[in-house]
Amino acid sequence: MNVSRDFPSVSHDLEKKLSKLKTAFEQETSENDFAALEERISDLREIVNCPRCHQSYTRAWSDSRENLLRDVQSLAAKSFGLIEKAASYRLSKDHRCINDYLKEVSRTTIRHGEVASFDHRSRVLFIGCGAMPLSCHILVRHFGCRVVGIDADLDAIEQSKELTKNSYQDRLSLEYGLGEQYPAKGFSHVMVASLVPEKEAILTHLHRSVDPGSKIVCRFGNGLQRLLNYPLKTGPRKEWERLWMLGDLASLYQTLVFSKR
Repeated sequence: MNVSRDFPSVSHDLEKKLSKLKTAFEQETSENDFAALEERISDLREIVNCPRCHQSYTRAWSDSRENLLRDVQSLAAKSFGLIEKAASYRLSKDHRCINDYLKEVSRTTIRHGEVASFDHRSRVLFIGCGAMPLSCHILVRHFGCRVVGIDADLDAIEQSKELTKNSYQDRLSLEYGLGEQYPAKGFSHVMVASLVPEKEAILTHLHRSVDPGSKIVCRFGNGLQRLLNYPLKTGPRKEWERLWMLGDLASLYQTLVFSKR
């Protein structure tokens, strides 16, 4: 993605777009207007995919605009949760639709699983499974893994259990839990969802908790990608061996794969 050209008016346009989106998110989340919220999420995807917006962020940003971006990101995360719970409820009443949703996320999840060497012997902890634990489904279905999905939102976990009841009962379990506290010993792999905050605290906990050689697959978004994700430091880490980096700034999120030294 080429973001090297200069667009003098882009910074103002981006700030204006984010301000409008903040106002819209605030109103629509209070009204639980799911259709409108889905449109706002689509608007954010367009911004993340816009080279001119990335140019504005890197060349003409300020503390006030940074605070605006964080506000919009927080509202977007809340909106994702509301949309996911509503969709999970609908799917729990009509399981025929779940295959359509699985198709949307399967390609990326399968790619991550292939890179990190998932197979039927893998025991996976998925942090941030949400109300629609589709990635967990794919790991079980495609690789035959045993998966424990956790989330800090108790309502989301209850909804996910309703959605997945009678599915993969011997290989998929869903629990309430905090990523920075949940015991991770015995898991061969840990996946961290892009919308999980406090990723640095989680990595610190995982380094104390997981076995040597365990792989961590962490989805994140930096820069403007933070509108749809929570960030992660991407520099060298003496306690982790960095194996792979997947995605770029043109992606909706990026993924780092680590192994405990």
